[in-house]
Amino acid sequence: FCSVMLFKGSGFTEAMGLSLLVVTASPGGSYSNWWCSLFNAELALSVAMTSVSSILSLGLLPANLFFYSWLAYSLVLEPEEGEEELNVIGALDFDAIFISLGVVLGAILGGLWVGYQFSDVRFHKRFNQFGSFCGITLILFSAFLGSGGGGDSDTNFWSLPWSFYVGTALPCILGMALANIISRSFRLTPPEVVAISIECCYQNTAIATSVAVTMFTDPDERAEAISVPLFYGIIEAIIIGIYCLWAWKVGWTKAPADERLCVVITK
Repeated sequence: FCSVMLFKGSGFTEAMGLSLLVVTASPGGSYSNWWCSLFNAELALSVAMTSVSSILSLGLLPANLFFYSWLAYSLVLEPEEGEEELNVIGALDFDAIFISLGVVLGAILGGLWVGYQFSDVRFHKRFNQFGSFCGITLILFSAFLGSGGGGDSDTNFWSLPWSFYVGTALPCILGMALANIISRSFRLTPPEVVAISIECCYQNTAIATSVAVTMFTDPDERAEAISVPLFYGIIEAIIIGIYCLWAWKVGWTKAPADERLCVVITK
């Protein structure tokens, strides 16, 4: 919200602002669990936070989106007859939200069940390596789509004004910094601090993408709105990646700081 208010007079359009509000109001995705698993942070805490935030988002996502869009743009829940106000809540694809929630919870519960049924160490190691491979592949695929690859449109986030880049990246950076400061003030263990910081920084951008497609009919506005979750996804991957490397090297994770990187991310 602060980012929207700071930059909406500097080329940060209403389409960008609404899309960013959806991104920041969305729950964290399963990628955050992957990052914690990859760099040996407190995975159990990460999984618990993802589960709780996903469930609570069913009520808090539309509530927060309605409240902050009203503060920023005076948008209403239901436009009056004859008005052309954007119906933000009506654009929410609740089917997509439920599917996303089901996938996340299903993966968590399925992983817990498989881990309980099969206690073989080699089995766990192989599945961990497979999960790491899938996570890296999905990040590269998302970056390819976000850069405009595979599409017929010439519009992508590389051609937007400076306020778009700064305004979209700011919530991610501030979320990471504030999560570190607040969690450290409660004297949590370093691996718990890392897990909380990743969870507060990482957002489920797929929800915002589906909302952007549904909400806007103008091609330019739709392109601007879709660019926000795509660019945010790349920024959060870069920031979390750098942060995890730093946390590992300073001894904030459960992995030995003097171990080789290839060993850390595969064990």
